[in-house]
Amino acid sequence: MATTPRTSAAGHTLPGSKLRRVTEHIQARLDQDLTRAHPGAVVDMSPYYFARRFQRSTGLPPHRFVVRERIDRAVMLLAAPALSIAHISQVVGFCTPSHFSTVFRRITGVTPSAYRAAYLRRPVGWRGRSRWNRMMS
Repeated sequence: MATTPRTSAAGHTLPGSKLRRVTEHIQARLDQDLTRAHPGAVVDMSPYYFARRFQRSTGLPPHRFVVRERIDRAVMLLAAPALSIAHISQVVGFCTPSHFSTVFRRITGVTPSAYRAAYLRRPVGWRGRSRWNRMMS
């Protein structure tokens, strides 16, 4: 996921160093409940103020950014056929495999098992169209 700060005439984006700290914090803790200890605490901001500035910087609200990061990590893990989808759902921070599957399908358009099957059947050197497929090649 790109975390390049957007420019804003009013200058209401997160400075690059703070944005980097927050995104690294999120990526290191994808398996945890990130809503309890809001990511803004990492950069000493109130939840509301942080959410506004984070969204202006990334184009996504913090929760949606976290969900996308979880799906990005899951896509990478689905390449390993030895890992069960239930295990992957826990590793990336979803409470149940069902919820993981629902969110994965909503974002990618296919279920995790269908994605894995397509990934494992792909020819060598295959490059897909979606950003998730491009990550895998």
